[in-house]
Amino acid sequence: MRIKKYVSGALVLGLVFVNSSILSFANEVQQVESQSDEAIIQKQLDGFEEIDQELRENGVESTDKDPNIERATSGTYPTRIGAILVTKDGKFGKLIGHAGIVHTATTTVESFPEGGVKVYNNNWRDRYNSVYGLGVRKTTTAQDKTSSTWAYNKRNLPYNWVFEQPELTNSFYCSQLVYKAYKSTAGVNLNYEGGAVFPYDLVKTGETYTSYTKNV
Repeated sequence: MRIKKYVSGALVLGLVFVNSSILSFANEVQQVESQSDEAIIQKQLDGFEEIDQELRENGVESTDKDPNIERATSGTYPTRIGAILVTKDGKFGKLIGHAGIVHTATTTVESFPEGGVKVYNNNWRDRYNSVYGLGVRKTTTAQDKTSSTWAYNKRNLPYNWVFEQPELTNSFYCSQLVYKAYKSTAGVNLNYEGGAVFPYDLVKTGETYTSYTKNV
């Protein structure tokens, strides 16, 4: 009987030790992931600050690619099909800001956690405090329209929370949708540093130019 008690006691102690080890390991992993997420968030904030500093020093770029002349304080607000819109406002998980692509002069295609890919009003000047209007340097107007149509055809697909998998085509987060639209149709890579495609990547890449800003 004593032997059984000793064995039972040893098993209980062993289980307690294993469970404690698992819990400790899980806490360490969670802490590392939290620190990693904080670093990723800070990297995006720093990226936007670098972008803003450069724009304040050099201003926006003008382009004759946009046939719609609608002058704003800093450049021309994008109504051209295929133009890209980015804001640094808001946060979705570890993603800072938001991005979308112009589908018509009055509509955009965007992806949000609630509802995935949908069509929205092109009213970013009213919707967001900060806005960057972008064009893609090497594409034609026809290619921009094709990219916009590609994004439009993905409507109703779900939101992609796995930011590190930007090549997925069955779910999309906002900046991934814009990235894949141009990569799939025009072969242009808008991912500034590889890996997850964050909204600031679309602005910072040399493949785009900033033709409009609000509150930069």
